[in-house]
Amino acid sequence: MSNLQPHQFKDLTGEVWTISIDVGLYLELSSKHGINLSEVFGEESSWLQDLAGQENALKLIEVLTLCTDRERESRGLSLEDFHARLDGDVLGHMARCFAEAAVVFLPAHKRKAMKTIIKAVYTGMESAGEKVAKRAEEEMPKILGELSEEMDQKIDDLLG
Repeated sequence: MSNLQPHQFKDLTGEVWTISIDVGLYLELSSKHGINLSEVFGEESSWLQDLAGQENALKLIEVLTLCTDRERESRGLSLEDFHARLDGDVLGHMARCFAEAAVVFLPAHKRKAMKTIIKAVYTGMESAGEKVAKRAEEEMPKILGELSEEMDQKIDDLLG
């Protein structure tokens, strides 16, 4: 994805899409999903953290579909066909592109701070993912050993 702009992604067919936020989309994001791009951290949650963490896949898909609706329609692509071009990895890239598009949308005086926050959130998410993967790798022999012992015991009980 190196030749793409930060707010662009490729779908599963390799087609390039651009997430661009204007006032109309900003208002739709706010009214339909309660997302205020200028407030990165709200009292209850952060839209950025929610999207980056992909905790609510349905909301993520709805928000990102809304962000690509105009471009999708201009290409004559149905919503079903568009969704068929997405998978979890593409959604992850789209979420990152959405955050980058939010930076472009914001007034110039807020962009640097937002870019720093986005970088910190994604760096934190990547670091957490690496730690979880490492921990799982370290614990796997122990877990497999315990499962094997339990299975042996169940088999012994059944044959008993």
